[in-house]
Amino acid sequence: MPVVAEDGSFLGVFGVNCLLKLVLPKAAIMEKGLTSLSFVYETLGDLHQRLKGMEHEPISICMKQDVEIVTPDTSLVETLLVLYRNRTSIPVVDPENNMLLGMISYWDVGEKILSAEG
Repeated sequence: MPVVAEDGSFLGVFGVNCLLKLVLPKAAIMEKGLTSLSFVYETLGDLHQRLKGMEHEPISICMKQDVEIVTPDTSLVETLLVLYRNRTSIPVVDPENNMLLGMISYWDVGEKILSAEG
């Protein structure tokens, strides 16, 4: 998910993986930690409470700033390569003012390719 400043300029991407890291038990995410949590019973309420404990933390704790972007002038093939390498949606940013223009996902590309006429 893109993160923008009040003026709309692109700052980075909020990492969903970081969100998972915040709610999973620490014993599972530490190096050489548990490889299975099949014996742990957690409710959605438990996960919610764990996440709620983080509500005053800045978004920057889960924001990745060094992400690959594309611009409106990036070629189709280059955009596909960036999608392939990053395995996640990519921001489209105006190079002149760093404003976020949108996001491109695998689904967007797949839909366009499937609906194109040869």
